[in-house]
Amino acid sequence: MAAPRYILISRHPGAEDWMYDAGYPVMDRVIPHLTDDDIAGLVPRDQVIGTLPVQMIADLTARGVEYRHIDMQVPAILRGQELSSLQMQACRAKLTRFCAVEIPGSPAPEVTSKLHAMLACIAPALSATPGRGSDWARHRPIKSLRGAVQLLCRAIIAAHHGREE
Repeated sequence: MAAPRYILISRHPGAEDWMYDAGYPVMDRVIPHLTDDDIAGLVPRDQVIGTLPVQMIADLTARGVEYRHIDMQVPAILRGQELSSLQMQACRAKLTRFCAVEIPGSPAPEVTSKLHAMLACIAPALSATPGRGSDWARHRPIKSLRGAVQLLCRAIIAAHHGREE
């Protein structure tokens, strides 16, 4: 199996410098913008780093590509400026792994409010010790994050179709 490729999506020189200074792997490619053709050329296990919109992250996730977001807390005075590696460090830059999945259709407002209520119920189970959380509907133990996500997905689908899960 081929080694994963590391691709930085950024038009900012400071981002590439920060990656190097922070000790991240040397990038195989640095490109200013990710195109559909670029996405089509990616393979599972490739590593994409950048600040991409959620729909592109969903495309990457669907291909088995790992996405890491350059996450930092930029004060208002620095927004809109080119940041150096040192400024990025001062803004506590870090890479955060994300994946996204598109949920087809747009639920109606009443469905959205049900989903918010369901999320509020499941949040304690997600933060609990594995095996100690509970399924809000049936009070079964949730043994893993995967189980919690499956439970939430079933609830979302049921709510979208107007029935209780």
